[in-house]
Amino acid sequence: MRARLHGCAASTCWLVALAVLVLVAPSAWCHPHTTPPPIEVQLSVEGTGLTVRVRLDEALARLLLPSGQEEQRPTDEQLVHWLAKVVTITSDGEAVDLMAAAPKPLDAVPARGGFPAQPAAFLLTSRAALSSTPRSFGVAWLDFTSIDWEGEVQVPATLDADGNMVTALLTPIEPEVTWHAPAVPRKERPAPSPVVAPPAPERHLPVSGPLLLALGLLVAGALRRPLGGRRWAWGAALAALAWPLWGTIHVALPGVSRPLLAGPQQATDVFERLHENVYAAFDAASEDEIYDRLAVSVDAALLDTLYRQVYEMFVMRDQGGAVSRLESLEVVERSVSLPEDPAVPSFEAVWSWHVVGRVTHWGHTHRRRNELKARFQVAFEKGTWKIRDMEVLEHRRVDL
Repeated sequence: MRARLHGCAASTCWLVALAVLVLVAPSAWCHPHTTPPPIEVQLSVEGTGLTVRVRLDEALARLLLPSGQEEQRPTDEQLVHWLAKVVTITSDGEAVDLMAAAPKPLDAVPARGGFPAQPAAFLLTSRAALSSTPRSFGVAWLDFTSIDWEGEVQVPATLDADGNMVTALLTPIEPEVTWHAPAVPRKERPAPSPVVAPPAPERHLPVSGPLLLALGLLVAGALRRPLGGRRWAWGAALAALAWPLWGTIHVALPGVSRPLLAGPQQATDVFERLHENVYAAFDAASEDEIYDRLAVSVDAALLDTLYRQVYEMFVMRDQGGAVSRLESLEVVERSVSLPEDPAVPSFEAVWSWHVVGRVTHWGHTHRRRNELKARFQVAFEKGTWKIRDMEVLEHRRVDL
């Protein structure tokens, strides 16, 4: 991940939490298991890059060591060697050679936000550069020794590419799963575009009609006898012919300044686009692209904290946690308040909306609707409108 700006008030960390947090916190009753699995595998493909993440409980890791060493914490070399023996990764039917990174110790995590407590673990990450974007890729688990998840021998697996997920519970009877590219690619929302102010108005002076009228008068004045008094009749005729052309040619003159927002409706239109942009950012294929898309609509001072704390902490990928996908977004109530001074480039928006998302974790997928209401502060800076701050007023979660 690229280095980003630092610093923001803690209250602003809710901003993009609405895009991720409200979708990912699982409810225990809607999942067949109530405790995290002792081991879990996730595969993801971005372009031609394949990443394998395995979260392994420290207690299980000790059991997997050679006899007599159960009380010792496994070394990095032992963990990497063990993973190479128990898993096979394929891409388009061919085995993939993985480059293992150093295992990362994960501290125990207490229960929070609907997530159950998680014991200390290791995160084993391996990567491979593929020759081309795969049409299929898969994982096969080869050794289920000492794996016990609430009395069942299962390894949850999640495979993700281009926003399309496959989940499975690997068992000794069905030890592998394969992701296949869909026949119809997933339709993404359009990439967010900056919300800019309308151009300053111009004053338009019609010149075509007056020019022809003047020409007619000149012609009438220049006509000589023997037409005599009929010259003015000719001039009037040319002026009449000029009338239909009045206004067809304009000269633009510098306009006069005016407020950035003409009224509440324009402010509503501005925030509708900003709100949609925040959610559209999470349709991006990579984390860096998500960050860049958010920057289109979110104040720069918020981005670093929002991205790192919200995306990383609440998606909890490092903890083997949930991954979410947005299915629908519906605004049910909206209002805006403009400043008393129309020259102040800011306004407040109070928005109520429903979000339906798919939550995937522990080899299982379910749907959830979140009903939210929040107050936003919006400001105009460097030529575009951006969200500067936010306060959550109401939040209700409904499992579908």
